[in-house]
Amino acid sequence: MCLIVRCGGLPLAITVLGGLLATKSTWNEWQRVYENIKSYVSNGGSSNGKGMVMPVKHTEASTTVEDVGQDYLEELVKRSMVMVGRRDIVTSEVMTCHLDPKTKLDLSTLRNLEHLWDFPVGKCNPRDLLAMTSLRRLSINLSSQNTDFEVVSSLSKVLKRLRGLTINVPCEPMLPPVDVTQLVSAFTNLCELELFLKLEKLPGEQSFSSDLGALRLWQCGLVDDPFMVLEKLPNLKILQLFEGSFVGRKLCCSKNGFPQLHSLTLSQLENLEEWTVEDGAMMRLVSMELKCCNKLKSVPEGTRF
Repeated sequence: MCLIVRCGGLPLAITVLGGLLATKSTWNEWQRVYENIKSYVSNGGSSNGKGMVMPVKHTEASTTVEDVGQDYLEELVKRSMVMVGRRDIVTSEVMTCHLDPKTKLDLSTLRNLEHLWDFPVGKCNPRDLLAMTSLRRLSINLSSQNTDFEVVSSLSKVLKRLRGLTINVPCEPMLPPVDVTQLVSAFTNLCELELFLKLEKLPGEQSFSSDLGALRLWQCGLVDDPFMVLEKLPNLKILQLFEGSFVGRKLCCSKNGFPQLHSLTLSQLENLEEWTVEDGAMMRLVSMELKCCNKLKSVPEGTRF
């Protein structure tokens, strides 16, 4: 997708131009910048963006469209054309960004948008998402009100290409835990799910997409062993339990549990004391991260590498 935002502001144009001129060295590059600037001026501050960023060369066979997109985005950041809002703490990839404090985006131009982060359902009309039929990854900020959950659940009929979903509800002490069963079960094609909220309970295994391959939990406050549900997910390959996601004392992996799990992270589970793994569980596990689980007495024999 190519998103072009028109901003008639001269200060932004000067900032962009300065970053561009500092990187050009060949005649062809200078010629393309010249043509673009001439077009920009003649169109009253509107530009098609050609020549602004030189193609990023990739030779690796494993390179994805997302990899190329990230490289182009980093180039735009270096040239002060894009300002970073938030980066992934693990990969340092740009997660959110904006062009200029005064820039406004018309949602009608976002039909081909594939990734949308931090959409505030409580402050914006979630019906705006109806136009974004190409969305593949969506991050939403919800209140604890059931009406928000119902509205977003209804969008699943339109967002049929959605494969990744992040649900974030403020973890304030006075707010009650929420039940996301209806919301999770509405999106039947998810491959990746992240929950950052306080849960009443973990939805049953039948509520999760059968294609779910990655699950990340934050601040869920689960008391019951989540493995009792999660080990039954047939295609789960990545499971990450972060700070506050589980506050109980015991975890148990049953025989034949987690049949496809490749990677497991247990991080900052401060109350965890016992963890058992029965024979035949997690047979495909190849990597495990155990971090700041200070009360855990021992690591199960079968998980030691």
